[in-house]
Amino acid sequence: MGHHQTNTFEPNAENFTFGGRLKTLCLVFMGLGVLGLIWSFLGSEEGTKHSRFWTNLLTNAYYFNGIAIAAMFLVSVLTIGYGAWQTLIKRIFESFGVYVWVTLVCFVLIIIAMKTGATNLYELWLHPVAGDTIVGDKINFLNFGMYTGGVLFFFAGWIGIGAYMRSHSLAEDGAADAVAHYQKSKYIAAAYIVLFGVSSSIFSWWAIMSLDPHWYSTMFGWYNFASYMCGMLSMMILIISYLKYKGHLRNVTENHLHDLGKFLFGFSVFWTYVWFSQFMLIWYGNIPEDTMYFVKRFDVPLFKWLFLGTFFINFVFAFLFLLKRSAKRQFLTAGFASAVLIIGHYMDFYLMVAPEPNKIENHGGNHHATEAKGHSLNVSSDRVLLANAEPTGHEAAKTEAHGDAHAAATHEGHADVKAAHGAGHHGAHHEEPPLTHASMGLIEIMIFLGFLDHSYSSY
Repeated sequence: MGHHQTNTFEPNAENFTFGGRLKTLCLVFMGLGVLGLIWSFLGSEEGTKHSRFWTNLLTNAYYFNGIAIAAMFLVSVLTIGYGAWQTLIKRIFESFGVYVWVTLVCFVLIIIAMKTGATNLYELWLHPVAGDTIVGDKINFLNFGMYTGGVLFFFAGWIGIGAYMRSHSLAEDGAADAVAHYQKSKYIAAAYIVLFGVSSSIFSWWAIMSLDPHWYSTMFGWYNFASYMCGMLSMMILIISYLKYKGHLRNVTENHLHDLGKFLFGFSVFWTYVWFSQFMLIWYGNIPEDTMYFVKRFDVPLFKWLFLGTFFINFVFAFLFLLKRSAKRQFLTAGFASAVLIIGHYMDFYLMVAPEPNKIENHGGNHHATEAKGHSLNVSSDRVLLANAEPTGHEAAKTEAHGDAHAAATHEGHADVKAAHGAGHHGAHHEEPPLTHASMGLIEIMIFLGFLDHSYSSY
């Protein structure tokens, strides 16, 4: 018999102890997050129903929930596809799914607030305006019962199937019937892929797109999916880089990092494709009233800079930085790119949520009212564009469907809005009239750090 070399494994060498300065830093950041939420709630302006608090809670809960379920989706795909390269980092992927418990609590709070009228997040369809035929046509899908039942059902699936998958994965270690557990895990992974494929899109419609039910995009689910994957892969690279720095994951090499970097590069390009296509299809289809999603974000300087900034970070930076092979194989450079992209995609989700609940005008008020001498300018870009169009054919049908309130807009109203904008640009003080209660300041940074730190320590 020849000599067979045996590989020895030291189980304790790979155990990571969460303590010391890292634990202290995590507790500090969590405290900042809680303090930021309290500050945003108590410091809300009168009549806003604490819109800044609910905006931040929804944005962060949705973003980090997407990261958690996307990680379980990717490990499911790799399990089905016999992706052996992910074996050494599989436990990190699987640990992401545990964070869904935290985001579940956040969405339960949102549901309670919807029931009690404590938030205006979904006021447009919770309390629709009489004669609003667009919301009326969607009322069978956009109602409190469907939202609550659907959201809780999805969370039950993400938690239940995810936990079942992790239990079989852990049972493989050192078990005599490890192959049987692995075979069973493939069936569980297939179930999770089906659940994710259905739930990720529908959940994005309920949680985010329904904030303004007058607008819709057929690519919205894919758009959110691309951001989920970019955020998840960035978080994965950061955690692996940190563990490598602390002397763990000894068998993980730059080849594993390279695979994750290629995924991150690819999904960044895919995000850009959907980002552009979502606008291009509206322009190509000649549907001016549906451009309101973009016009709203260009009417407000904060949103305009966020809109352009997310494109620069999530595509230009990601493409140029990760294009070089060596950048994807070095833990320091890949970790830096990942940190930047986590922030960039958070900004993208904040931009999806913030405009509607934080707008100054009443949801049921006159969308064309202009207070020339006041401090607010009520602009609803979806109606302004209709006012400046001559609807014929398909556009005329859509204009009629918008109801009398929408068709009443005139060229004079549009001119007043443009004049007010001009006064804001060229007036004595050169100040833009505020269009929103939204803000990107210290509160947002504190809450984001709290969620980011909690998710990082949970993983």
